[in-house]
Amino acid sequence: MANKRTKYSKITSDIKEKLRAAYVQGESDSQGFRRLSTIEELADANNLSKNTLYKLAQRENWKMEQEKFQIKYEEE
Repeated sequence: MANKRTKYSKITSDIKEKLRAAYVQGESDSQGFRRLSTIEELADANNLSKNTLYKLAQRENWKMEQEKFQIKYEEE
């Protein structure tokens, strides 16, 4: 029987910072609106395990950082 496990990429510190920024700050679209990526979207786009990325985000409090950034962004 063939091995059906998906081979995921390793998360390096550079990738981790890029993913954190995309999750916390989001990206501006052509109309100037900020779009926040989900963990699933980031994992799929970067060939990473969703579970691993969820654990990393939880351990480093990405959600709380996202909420703080949103409050600061709205004040400006």
